[in-house]
Amino acid sequence: MTVVHLEALNGAHRRVLRQLLESLIFEGVVMPFQRKEQVYCIHGIDLEGKQVIYEFAARKRFTFGMLRLHDQPILRESRGVREEAVNISLFLDEVFHKKSSFNVVQSSFYEELERTLVNEILYREYRSLNPQRFDGATLAELECRSEGHPYHPCFRSRIGFSDEDNFAYSPEYEPDVTVFWLAAINEDVVWSLNILELGWNEFIQTTISSSEKDRFKACLKEMQLNPDRYCYVPVHPWQWEHYLKPNCIEAVEQLRLIPLGSSSTIYAPQQSIRTLSCRSSAPSPDLKLSIHIMNTSSLRDLSIHSVAAAPAVSGWLQAVVDRDFYLKEEARLILLHELAGISYMPAGGAASGIWRESIHSYLDNGEKAAPFHVLMTRDAEGRPFIHAWVVQYGLEAWFREWLRTNIIPVVHLLVARGIVLESHAQNMIMVHRNGWPVRVALRDFHEGVEYFTPFLTDPDLVPDFAQIHPLYGEGEPGDYFEMPTLGSLQEMMIDALWFMNVGYFIMNIADQYCIEERALWHIVVNELEAYGERHPELGPRLDALDLFASDCEIEALAQKKLFGAVQLPPRRVVNPLHACKVE
Repeated sequence: MTVVHLEALNGAHRRVLRQLLESLIFEGVVMPFQRKEQVYCIHGIDLEGKQVIYEFAARKRFTFGMLRLHDQPILRESRGVREEAVNISLFLDEVFHKKSSFNVVQSSFYEELERTLVNEILYREYRSLNPQRFDGATLAELECRSEGHPYHPCFRSRIGFSDEDNFAYSPEYEPDVTVFWLAAINEDVVWSLNILELGWNEFIQTTISSSEKDRFKACLKEMQLNPDRYCYVPVHPWQWEHYLKPNCIEAVEQLRLIPLGSSSTIYAPQQSIRTLSCRSSAPSPDLKLSIHIMNTSSLRDLSIHSVAAAPAVSGWLQAVVDRDFYLKEEARLILLHELAGISYMPAGGAASGIWRESIHSYLDNGEKAAPFHVLMTRDAEGRPFIHAWVVQYGLEAWFREWLRTNIIPVVHLLVARGIVLESHAQNMIMVHRNGWPVRVALRDFHEGVEYFTPFLTDPDLVPDFAQIHPLYGEGEPGDYFEMPTLGSLQEMMIDALWFMNVGYFIMNIADQYCIEERALWHIVVNELEAYGERHPELGPRLDALDLFASDCEIEALAQKKLFGAVQLPPRRVVNPLHACKVE
């Protein structure tokens, strides 16, 4: 075993087990006992009924009271022997041994953790041989740089990918990806565009080269088929080879679905894997495609109804922003529109695509873009991506400006207009000038928007979603975009923005720069209070949202994977905004 492999193996085991244990403790699934200062343990039972103790070093964080483990081995004590815990399946077996059936661990969870472990080992080996550098990186390259989900234990599961697929299609390896194209009979397709005057194939002609357009037509004519009876549908190359090709044999035989081959345009996968950045020409739209793999929390297909609604959702949000002076003129908020969507209906969401604007067309001279998720990433020497900027501008000044220009606009959209977005790091892009934050771009709206009708400022702008797809008309509040209570919007903001996004960023900054988390959260509170003072007319709406509530609930992501559903009620955790507000 090489030194590189041994370091990768140990590091991967420790990270997967650490994130698993952190999430189980945070969600109240297991209860730790404190042995001494910053040393905790949990109890388990081995297969012979003997007690087992898992010991770990950790400290309670100010951010939502989370117990975060130190970057040290977790120890397993059994029958007088102390050794590093490296068997994740054994850990689950022993911690949940002889629990009630109510707490039976899903077999799929073992598989997802095992694949996460394998993929993390491969990534660490790759990174040790290919040190991470940020200097001169393009936006498409930055989209590929990430350490994975900071909370979810299955942060690299990718169930469905082989090791070869992982290298060929995962963002951290920065592969070149070409899209596979199909021609689907018109009646089997549903599509939508933000430009109503265009037909589908007219739109496609704006996204592919003239030579490829001619090749597609020639392919159909050679088969004595009329191109006007077909729509061109892009699919991920993995999706075609491993899912659609074996499942659409009859449609291909009946000439209802025609494989056209790969295009020449080169793409690079973003963090979600299924979204691709165009490398061939920077202003070209991103392309989000169904891919039938399980990663982190969900299957990465695209539901037909949400694809159909995507352009309308983007248009609605833009109309709301255009009515708001602060968002449009002061914050100069960028919304990356989902321009078009198409689904091959017989595949039930497994052959869908969404085109999304690239940020390049929005950037002014001197502006550059950095995805939020890369802000927490470190280079080969352990320096954070933001390090040069922190040195140049000072940590507090830079962090405060980041809040003002990147976070407050998201808060304002909820407070002033009544709309909350799923604003986790993957869905936000910081726009900066030489590292100084100036504004923010938001994206990925087709399933990540919520509103509560009585709290909307512009109810007249909400699309008639039932007219777009009948499934929306059959749903109840809470199923899609409309929520049953104002509290639902607050929960979305807490989960996505304050916990997964700002919260983890603050913990990372605190660890890297020896500053107290509390001090950073005080800056957040100061900026929220300053925002309220600048907008006294929004006082009643701020009060209704209760951003400074004493406690809150965080979505139980680990439980859903562990048990197949949320079995235990969400724990109430201390809201750091409240804790700083009352000091």
